[in-house]
Amino acid sequence: MKNLSLILNVVLAVAVAILFYLHFSSQACNEPLPEKNVVKDSAQVQVSPDKAFKFAYVNIDSLLANYNFHNVMQKQLQTRYKQSEAQLQAQVKNLEKDVIAYQEKASRGGFLTQQTQQAAQTELMQKEQNIKMLERSLSEKLMKEQQAMDKQLTDTVMSFLKVFNKDSEYDLILRNTFGDNVLYSIPNYNITDTILNGLNARYAEINSK
Repeated sequence: MKNLSLILNVVLAVAVAILFYLHFSSQACNEPLPEKNVVKDSAQVQVSPDKAFKFAYVNIDSLLANYNFHNVMQKQLQTRYKQSEAQLQAQVKNLEKDVIAYQEKASRGGFLTQQTQQAAQTELMQKEQNIKMLERSLSEKLMKEQQAMDKQLTDTVMSFLKVFNKDSEYDLILRNTFGDNVLYSIPNYNITDTILNGLNARYAEINSK
């Protein structure tokens, strides 16, 4: 799931940038300003200094390994990979048989003219090109399916997080993979199991309808 990881990394980078901005801008707001620089605006957003900044993180490796929706999609994609591989291998085996038949016929002088032999060679070359084209086509198709799956999975997780955090319990939810971003934290910051249970419960509810 590299695409998912990349997308979530971008989200993390933006979130961290916002965090630093809020941190330093709040420090600047606490410094006294000359009266002439103070702008009195009733529409200005007021941030309560008493509100503690609350954040948590989700372990993506553990989430994907145990998210039922992800596992089902992965199995479906693996099935299509195997089907494509079998289709390609069948074409390759047919070409190998045709090449062997051509070589045997050429060795015993089975071609009546040079033109017929050249025509047979051209046909073999065309079959080889067709296999290469098939390989590219299957690879592109599988890549698009992988990208679509990654997007669907990301959208599913992000939409759930919006519902989960609708009361703004957390100001920031980070993603983490093994040895990346979060090297250490107290267990209270890890909400992976909570998010995973919610995702699996929602997936089971949708499938039961």
